[in-house]
Order: sequence, then C-alpha cells, then structure tokens
Amino acid sequence: MRSWRVPSQSRPGVEYTVSVDDGGVWSCTCPHYTYRHTICKHIVMVQTELSAPKPKYVVPPMVRGGVIEDRDYRRRFVERALEANTLAVLPTALGKTVIAELEAAELIHRYPGCRILFMTPFQYVWYNRCSWTNRCWEGV
Repeated sequence: MRSWRVPSQSRPGVEYTVSVDDGGVWSCTCPHYTYRHTICKHIVMVQTELSAPKPKYVVPPMVRGGVIEDRDYRRRFVERALEANTLAVLPTALGKTVIAELEAAELIHRYPGCRILFMTPFQYVWYNRCSWTNRCWEGV
C-alpha cells in the first residue's frame, strides 16, 4: 500500500491521506470520499502528479543541478557549437542564451582560465542574464 498526505484546499492546516492498495483501489480520508465512496479531487491530484512526466535536468560541469531542464535540441546545439562555429536560429524563449551559457560552462571546464564574452544590445537582457547566471553557475 502506498499513501500520500494532501492538504485541504478549503480548510487551512487540514491534511487528508490518499492511498492506493496493491490491487489498485484508491481511497481518501476526506469527507467527500468517506460519505460518497467516489473519486475525490485529492485522489485526482495524486494521480495527476504521478502521471505527469518528470523533467530531466542538465548536469554539465559548473552548472548547479536541478536548474536547467534537459532538452535534446539544446544538447545537440551545444555539441555542434563545441566542434565548430554555430549559429542558433530559434524562436524567442527557446533557450539560445542557455545554449551559449552551457557551451561557455563546458569551455571553461575544458580550458581553465579561458574567458567568455557575452554581448547583448539591450541592458535589461544583460541584467536578466547576470541574475540567471548567478543562480545557475557554481562558483560565480
């Protein structure tokens, strides 16, 4: 038998126990399930959480684990960029800067003491990247 503690959405401080037995029968200690013996929102929440795909994270050198989600296209770009000059043409918010930062982390790891120059035409982009980089990189 497996069980989970689920907080009440309407009563602060109250928790219900959702459990599933070895036969796959779900139950909950909330009033809805106790009186109606039908699936409740707490059971649905646990089932949804269990079925949701868990993100994988990149764990390259110098980057804190659990920060950058692993995406195949990013990994391929970084691998190609480490071999030769590469131009990443991607829509907004798909991680062009993340690709550059992952490549930079790998280069700094391979060649200690090397320098990386990031250039941006907009000051707010620079401040955003500095904040993100300080959160993600170890030893920065």
